[in-house]
Amino acid sequence: MRPLRRPELALLLQAILIALPVILLAGSALNLLRDDRSEAERQARDSARAIAPELARLLGQRAGEELSGPKSAAVRGSIVGGAVILPNEAARLPVPDDWPLTLSRQQAQWWKTAQDRAPGKSDPTDARNALNALADSAGNNGVLRGNVEWELLELEDWADARVNHVAHATNVARRFPRVVTPSGTPVAPLALLLALQHTRAGDLSEPLLQAVETNTTNHASFLTPELLQTAQQAAGNGALASRVTALQQRWNKEETERDDARESLHGLLGTWMRPDRPGEVWLHPGSPPQFFLTKRATGGSDLTLLHQTSLALTNPVRGGWEVMLLPQRSLVAAMQKTLLASGILPDYAGAVVTIGGERLRIVGNPTLRTNLMPIAWASGTLLIGPGHGFNLSLDLANPTLLYARSARRRRLVEGLIVSAALTSLIGLAVLWTGHKRQMRLNEAKSNFVSSVSHELRAPIAAVRLMAESLESGRVTGEAKQHDYFRLIAQECRRISTLVENVLDVSRIDQGRRNYRFDPVDAMALLRHTVALMQPNAEQRHVRIVLREPPAIPEPGTNDRQPVWDSAAVEQSLVNLLDNAIKHSPAGAEVRVEMETSGDAVRLWVRDSGPGIPAEDHGRIFERFYRRGEELRRETTGIGIGLSIVRHVAEGHGGRVLVESAPGRGSSFGLELPLQPGASA
Repeated sequence: MRPLRRPELALLLQAILIALPVILLAGSALNLLRDDRSEAERQARDSARAIAPELARLLGQRAGEELSGPKSAAVRGSIVGGAVILPNEAARLPVPDDWPLTLSRQQAQWWKTAQDRAPGKSDPTDARNALNALADSAGNNGVLRGNVEWELLELEDWADARVNHVAHATNVARRFPRVVTPSGTPVAPLALLLALQHTRAGDLSEPLLQAVETNTTNHASFLTPELLQTAQQAAGNGALASRVTALQQRWNKEETERDDARESLHGLLGTWMRPDRPGEVWLHPGSPPQFFLTKRATGGSDLTLLHQTSLALTNPVRGGWEVMLLPQRSLVAAMQKTLLASGILPDYAGAVVTIGGERLRIVGNPTLRTNLMPIAWASGTLLIGPGHGFNLSLDLANPTLLYARSARRRRLVEGLIVSAALTSLIGLAVLWTGHKRQMRLNEAKSNFVSSVSHELRAPIAAVRLMAESLESGRVTGEAKQHDYFRLIAQECRRISTLVENVLDVSRIDQGRRNYRFDPVDAMALLRHTVALMQPNAEQRHVRIVLREPPAIPEPGTNDRQPVWDSAAVEQSLVNLLDNAIKHSPAGAEVRVEMETSGDAVRLWVRDSGPGIPAEDHGRIFERFYRRGEELRRETTGIGIGLSIVRHVAEGHGGRVLVESAPGRGSSFGLELPLQPGASA
């Protein structure tokens, strides 16, 4: 392995200086991004630990209030002394009420007078007067007023068709739906039964049926079965019979469901109810069947088969338990509403509540089963009854949101790193290209110096030898001396042309090559150039033939006479002719032609040399380019003539044309406009 040269060492050092900062920048940036991600996680944990207790408190308070409120879908019941009591359930037997003990002495006397009337008494005047006095003294006592209205209703003469006794009874039932007699019998169904008993079959009215429906739905009692049976008799075959039948069927269905629910709750007494503390257990649809109550928009509730998982909350009370069934969906919805309304839960965090031994995902993807990164924990109490404990866990449910800022910074830094890397690669590519170009330029300069030296050595040596011969007197005879003088002048012109080309290259590089445009006689310029190159052609045994066009513009007609820099055009033609002569074999012919095309003139120099491949047509106009190693050995030149020709053509607003192929000679055309199109 050869040691590196100084230019190569310099190139390697420059490459290291370009790439090293990018590598250090990338390493430092990636390390900072990793720390940035860790810092985001730490801040998320700190924030979650700070807000978790407050969120647990809000969950326990607000969700508990919503779940225990009047609009809740929860089932409420109680088990006392082993008997299951469900909400809105009809009592099996009446429970006596002690409200008469609250009456004043006078009110008690009037009430006794009303109650002491003999059954079937023909003149119940004393009882009616006592009841009217009680009504006047009742004030806001709804229980007393309801009982008075019922007693008065019984005293009415139902045989008197002039009075609408049914409407009166219906009104009493609507006004006093919860009032009971001292025996515990509700007044409303008693009034309705009295009205139905005095209604002929088929004459059941719409207001009376609506009152029966309301009492059966919202205020069921032990009289409800008898009330429905009597209503069925009053409906007969009338228009309202179907509604009474539907009401009877619904009642029978609810009674069956209540019996099943009571049996189901009794079966759970010894499994999960604790007599000393609140309990929580999850009930799932299955066997034995479970039931829950749903609220109706029109009021009341229906006992429905449990078809979704529910949480049973039990609270010990005197002699038994209070029971509340919370559907899982309602529980999750209430907690989710509380968490989202709090406004303090970060958008990247999820919440899991553990209650009754089961985990509920409250916020986040509910179908997500993977264990996400937990960031905080807290305990809370669901404020329903004496309270039920739960655990709140906050986890990283949406890492994308947490790392959003870090991701943006990462993308920015990665973009900067990629940009720096691309810039570095571009810099390395430019450095390498510049190095290769510099190497080629150095080689071209070396070849140029060598070629120029070679081109100058031969004519200078010839001039020196001929001058020494003339000086020493070895050349005698006027004709021979004249030949020597002609050859010396020819070699001097050759040296002058070479020097002028080199100077033109320097002027072009420095942007100092200017052109002076004047009217030119194109054919005269061609003749002068051909005559100038004729001695060089004769020396190489090549014949130059100038083919003049059939019609030549007369000199002095400036409208068609080209305006060129005659010296520059002549220099270009000299370079083209010099190349054609050098590349033509002995005895060959070089043709010079001129043709006009619109507002342009084409000057052609055609030879019968070896030709140029099409792929080299563009490169031959590059400075110092000389095609082929063999051609370099067999022909002279320094490789700048054609580059000067192209610059002259472009400086006149024209172009250089090439027609050449291997074995078919070459034709170079100088296409110049009649008027100058540009100046360099």
